[in-house]
Amino acid sequence: MLGLDEESVKDFQLYATILCDHLWMARNKARMEGSKSDPTDLSKQILRVFMEHKEAWKEQNERPSKDVVWSPPPRSWIKINFDAAICEEKTTVAVVERDTTDNLFLAWSEQFESENSLLGEAKAAWYVIRCAVNEGFQNKILEGDVWNVTEPLKKSDVAPHWSIRSILEDILFFANCFSNVEFLLSIEKGNVSAHLLAQWTALVNWSGLVPISNLPSHVFQAFVRDGPRPDLFISPLFQVEFFEQ
Repeated sequence: MLGLDEESVKDFQLYATILCDHLWMARNKARMEGSKSDPTDLSKQILRVFMEHKEAWKEQNERPSKDVVWSPPPRSWIKINFDAAICEEKTTVAVVERDTTDNLFLAWSEQFESENSLLGEAKAAWYVIRCAVNEGFQNKILEGDVWNVTEPLKKSDVAPHWSIRSILEDILFFANCFSNVEFLLSIEKGNVSAHLLAQWTALVNWSGLVPISNLPSHVFQAFVRDGPRPDLFISPLFQVEFFEQ
């Protein structure tokens, strides 16, 4: 109808989604908090976010599929990959949980108040282990891609940054609920599924369980490249109280 070519249609859809998202958030802030957004600043922010997302999708689409490597956990273990998408207005946590045959037990996302990147990633790990406690599986691997979060959890002689010390202490407390738990640092290519899921759910403001049928093609293909087709949901739903400021 608009006479756009295929590439322009994708850009238009992305921009329209971001525009609606920011206008809705500005409207809610004005209504709930009485704060008004400057139209010029808002338009600049929308354009900046659009360009960031456009470049992210371009980089991902140009990346060869052979670069995507995900290592399955040992038999009777569950691996949880997680990532956080940090935006100015919010932090989005994405969780991807699989077994040794790459059966997908859980794909989940949640939104909460924006933080700096380190604090946001630490809260992502906190959220993940809180979720894992409620599931009943006793052998867990938690894999993220931020050294400053995973390394202090793995090694007691590595001092965490002061801003996330209490969060990491909470994570280690919850780790006592499992028979075995390991914290792994994933190189970026091993965490692509969680990374893309975090970006997409941040873009569309998705919270809760994510059915495979709802995933966009580039996220679904990341799951497929990791291993067998992820078509099994067997994890129970759970509720987690958010981390209190």
